[in-house]
Amino acid sequence: MCSPVYCLLIASLVSGPTFAQNAPQLPMQPTTIRIFCATPVNDSAKPLVVVDTFATQPEYLVLEPSNIESINVLKDKAATMKWGVRGRNGVIVITPKNNTRMLTINGLYDYYDVPAGQRTLRVCINEKPVDHPELILVDLNSIDGISTFVSTNWGLLPASESDTFFNIIPRKGPLKRE
Repeated sequence: MCSPVYCLLIASLVSGPTFAQNAPQLPMQPTTIRIFCATPVNDSAKPLVVVDTFATQPEYLVLEPSNIESINVLKDKAATMKWGVRGRNGVIVITPKNNTRMLTINGLYDYYDVPAGQRTLRVCINEKPVDHPELILVDLNSIDGISTFVSTNWGLLPASESDTFFNIIPRKGPLKRE
Protein backbone atom coordinates (compact mmCIF):
# COMPACT_ATOMS: atom_id res chain seq x y z
CA MET A 1 0.00 0.00 0.00
CA CYS A 2 1.35 3.42 -0.90
CA SER A 3 1.48 5.87 1.96
CA PRO A 4 0.69 9.43 0.88
CA VAL A 5 3.96 10.58 2.42
CA TYR A 6 5.82 8.69 -0.34
CA CYS A 7 3.76 10.15 -3.15
CA LEU A 8 5.29 12.94 -5.17
CA LEU A 9 3.74 15.13 -7.78
CA ILE A 10 6.29 15.63 -10.51
CA ALA A 11 5.95 17.89 -13.52
CA SER A 12 7.59 15.92 -16.26
CA LEU A 13 9.41 18.35 -18.50
CA VAL A 14 10.12 17.40 -22.07
CA SER A 15 12.80 19.38 -23.86
CA GLY A 16 11.56 21.00 -26.99
CA PRO A 17 13.03 23.15 -29.75
CA THR A 18 11.86 26.45 -28.23
CA PHE A 19 13.81 27.82 -25.26
CA ALA A 20 13.69 31.13 -23.45
CA GLN A 21 16.59 33.36 -24.43
CA ASN A 22 19.48 33.08 -21.94
CA ALA A 23 17.63 30.44 -19.91
CA PRO A 24 19.89 27.39 -19.86
CA GLN A 25 18.01 24.21 -20.75
CA LEU A 26 14.59 25.23 -19.44
CA PRO A 27 11.85 24.09 -21.80
CA MET A 28 9.09 26.60 -22.45
CA GLN A 29 6.25 24.09 -22.31
CA PRO A 30 6.00 21.35 -19.68
CA THR A 31 3.77 18.62 -21.04
CA THR A 32 2.51 16.19 -18.42
CA ILE A 33 1.85 15.60 -14.76
CA ARG A 34 2.73 12.26 -13.23
CA ILE A 35 2.18 10.92 -9.73
CA PHE A 36 4.72 8.38 -8.58
CA CYS A 37 4.65 6.24 -5.45
CA ALA A 38 7.52 4.44 -3.77
CA THR A 39 5.59 1.16 -3.76
CA PRO A 40 3.16 -0.36 -6.27
CA VAL A 41 -0.27 1.20 -5.99
CA ASN A 42 -3.55 -0.55 -6.57
CA ASP A 43 -6.70 1.46 -7.26
CA SER A 44 -7.84 1.36 -3.63
CA ALA A 45 -4.51 2.77 -2.37
CA LYS A 46 -4.18 5.72 -4.77
CA PRO A 47 -4.33 9.19 -3.30
CA LEU A 48 -7.37 11.25 -4.18
CA VAL A 49 -6.63 13.98 -6.74
CA VAL A 50 -8.83 17.07 -6.51
CA VAL A 51 -8.86 19.86 -9.11
CA ASP A 52 -11.26 22.75 -8.48
CA THR A 53 -13.28 20.55 -6.06
CA PHE A 54 -13.62 17.84 -8.74
CA ALA A 55 -12.26 14.45 -7.60
CA THR A 56 -10.43 12.48 -10.28
CA GLN A 57 -7.47 10.15 -10.82
CA PRO A 58 -4.13 11.22 -12.37
CA GLU A 59 -4.65 9.12 -15.51
CA TYR A 60 -7.89 11.00 -16.28
CA LEU A 61 -6.44 14.50 -15.83
CA VAL A 62 -5.28 16.50 -18.87
CA LEU A 63 -3.61 19.63 -17.47
CA GLU A 64 -0.34 21.31 -18.39
CA PRO A 65 1.85 22.08 -15.38
CA SER A 66 2.23 25.67 -16.62
CA ASN A 67 -1.51 26.12 -15.92
CA ILE A 68 -1.18 25.14 -12.24
CA GLU A 69 -1.34 27.85 -9.59
CA SER A 70 -0.61 25.62 -6.60
CA ILE A 71 -0.41 22.03 -5.37
CA ASN A 72 -1.15 21.01 -1.79
CA VAL A 73 -0.74 17.54 -0.35
CA LEU A 74 -2.98 16.57 2.56
CA LYS A 75 -2.27 13.43 4.54
CA ASP A 76 -3.52 11.59 7.57
CA LYS A 77 -6.06 13.50 9.67
CA ALA A 78 -6.05 16.62 7.47
CA ALA A 79 -7.04 14.54 4.45
CA THR A 80 -9.79 12.55 6.16
CA MET A 81 -11.23 15.58 7.98
CA LYS A 82 -11.75 17.41 4.70
CA TRP A 83 -12.48 14.52 2.28
CA GLY A 84 -13.70 11.74 4.57
CA VAL A 85 -12.99 8.12 3.77
CA ARG A 86 -12.05 9.05 0.16
CA GLY A 87 -9.01 10.91 1.55
CA ARG A 88 -7.67 8.01 3.65
CA ASN A 89 -4.70 7.53 1.28
CA GLY A 90 -3.97 11.23 1.09
CA VAL A 91 -5.27 14.02 -1.11
CA ILE A 92 -3.43 16.00 -3.77
CA VAL A 93 -5.24 19.31 -4.24
CA ILE A 94 -4.38 21.06 -7.52
CA THR A 95 -5.49 24.65 -8.01
CA PRO A 96 -5.34 25.72 -11.65
CA LYS A 97 -4.59 29.31 -12.65
CA ASN A 98 -7.58 31.64 -12.96
CA ASN A 99 -7.70 31.54 -16.77
CA THR A 100 -7.75 27.73 -16.89
CA ARG A 101 -11.05 26.28 -18.10
CA MET A 102 -11.54 22.78 -16.69
CA LEU A 103 -14.19 20.56 -18.29
CA THR A 104 -15.62 17.16 -17.40
CA ILE A 105 -16.42 14.73 -20.22
CA ASN A 106 -19.98 16.13 -20.44
CA GLY A 107 -18.63 19.68 -20.55
CA LEU A 108 -16.28 18.63 -23.36
CA TYR A 109 -19.17 17.08 -25.29
CA ASP A 110 -21.16 20.29 -24.88
CA TYR A 111 -18.23 22.57 -25.80
CA TYR A 112 -17.63 20.68 -29.07
CA ASP A 113 -21.36 20.09 -29.76
CA VAL A 114 -20.84 16.33 -29.92
CA PRO A 115 -24.01 14.65 -31.27
CA ALA A 116 -25.96 12.46 -28.84
CA GLY A 117 -25.08 9.31 -30.82
CA GLN A 118 -21.34 9.89 -30.33
CA ARG A 119 -21.66 10.55 -26.58
CA THR A 120 -22.10 6.81 -26.05
CA LEU A 121 -18.81 5.85 -27.77
CA ARG A 122 -15.91 4.43 -25.78
CA VAL A 123 -13.64 7.28 -24.72
CA CYS A 124 -9.88 7.51 -25.20
CA ILE A 125 -7.25 10.05 -24.19
CA ASN A 126 -4.51 10.14 -26.82
CA GLU A 127 -5.96 6.94 -28.28
CA LYS A 128 -5.60 5.13 -24.93
CA PRO A 129 -8.95 3.68 -23.70
CA VAL A 130 -10.40 5.16 -20.51
CA ASP A 131 -12.18 2.86 -18.05
CA HIS A 132 -14.06 5.62 -16.20
CA PRO A 133 -14.84 8.55 -18.51
CA GLU A 134 -16.92 10.15 -15.74
CA LEU A 135 -13.59 10.95 -13.99
CA ILE A 136 -12.09 12.81 -16.97
CA LEU A 137 -11.10 16.39 -16.27
CA VAL A 138 -9.59 18.39 -19.13
CA ASP A 139 -7.99 21.82 -19.29
CA LEU A 140 -9.44 23.15 -22.53
CA ASN A 141 -6.13 24.92 -23.32
CA SER A 142 -4.20 21.64 -22.90
CA ILE A 143 -5.85 19.81 -25.79
CA ASP A 144 -5.69 20.15 -29.56
CA GLY A 145 -9.26 18.93 -29.90
CA ILE A 146 -11.29 15.77 -30.24
CA SER A 147 -11.72 13.12 -32.91
CA THR A 148 -13.38 9.81 -33.58
CA PHE A 149 -11.64 6.79 -35.07
CA VAL A 150 -12.13 3.09 -35.71
CA SER A 151 -9.69 0.53 -34.35
CA THR A 152 -9.44 -3.13 -33.40
CA ASN A 153 -5.89 -3.01 -31.99
CA TRP A 154 -6.62 -2.82 -28.24
CA GLY A 155 -4.91 -5.91 -26.86
CA LEU A 156 -7.18 -7.18 -24.08
CA LEU A 157 -9.94 -4.64 -24.77
CA PRO A 158 -12.42 -6.35 -27.10
CA ALA A 159 -13.29 -4.36 -30.21
CA SER A 160 -14.77 -5.27 -33.53
CA GLU A 161 -14.05 -3.82 -36.95
CA SER A 162 -16.99 -1.45 -36.59
CA ASP A 163 -16.09 -0.05 -33.12
CA THR A 164 -15.69 3.71 -33.15
CA PHE A 165 -13.95 5.59 -30.35
CA PHE A 166 -14.18 9.18 -29.10
CA ASN A 167 -10.66 10.55 -28.63
CA ILE A 168 -9.37 13.53 -26.63
CA ILE A 169 -6.13 14.81 -28.20
CA PRO A 170 -3.66 16.37 -25.73
CA ARG A 171 -1.50 19.31 -26.97
CA LYS A 172 1.55 17.12 -27.49
CA GLY A 173 -0.25 15.55 -30.45
CA PRO A 174 -1.86 12.23 -31.31
CA LEU A 175 -0.19 8.96 -30.53
CA LYS A 176 1.63 7.39 -33.48
CA ARG A 177 0.28 3.86 -34.03
CA GLU A 178 2.71 1.19 -35.14
